[in-house]
Amino acid sequence: NNYTVLIRANNGAGEGAAAMIIVRTLEAVPTVSPQNLNVTSNTPTSITVCFKFPEGSTQNGLITSFNVTLDGYPFNTESQTISIPITSTVYPLTGSMCSDVTNLEEYNEYNVSSIVLINSAGVGPSSPSIKVQTLETVPALPTNLNSTNITSTSFCVAFNPPTNITQNGLITSYTVTYQGELFNTTEYNTTVSVNTVVYPLTESSSVCISDLEEYNNHN
Repeated sequence: NNYTVLIRANNGAGEGAAAMIIVRTLEAVPTVSPQNLNVTSNTPTSITVCFKFPEGSTQNGLITSFNVTLDGYPFNTESQTISIPITSTVYPLTGSMCSDVTNLEEYNEYNVSSIVLINSAGVGPSSPSIKVQTLETVPALPTNLNSTNITSTSFCVAFNPPTNITQNGLITSYTVTYQGELFNTTEYNTTVSVNTVVYPLTESSSVCISDLEEYNNHN
């Protein structure tokens, strides 16, 4: 804080004119955490963190940045801290601030364990933790496709879900598309439901297709 100091000399005739000096006290660490914390997910790989600056008298110096610490589940479980600069030179800061945290995993729960304000004296107290989940996006390819029980007019295909980290959401079903290469070239679709909807999905699935042309390649 700035303090104005006036000094006057006194003698028998009275008080003289004042000499003035302005003294600024040194910064101290912020004493109150960010307020009204709100975290939302707007894309599959990012979240938006918003908060309100605390009372000016508790900032105790020019806020130059804030840190966001978070960890994920079931992926990105290692805690990471992102430092976000504040370019404003206004003191004290008022109102709210929002910033995006990017490069996150799709459809992953994140625990924002702390947000802290920083000035030249150090790091202020942590905000309460808050959880958020990134949005879904389309899954990657099913894996380990294998044809079985092949006869002259039918076959089955067994397959596994995409790898855990590339499922990118709750897999509820599969669409199986097939068509003949030489004969019966019409494209057909069938849906295979998932027995238990969990995340990430680990159970394999299969589909059997019949009433096909003999000795024909099918894609």
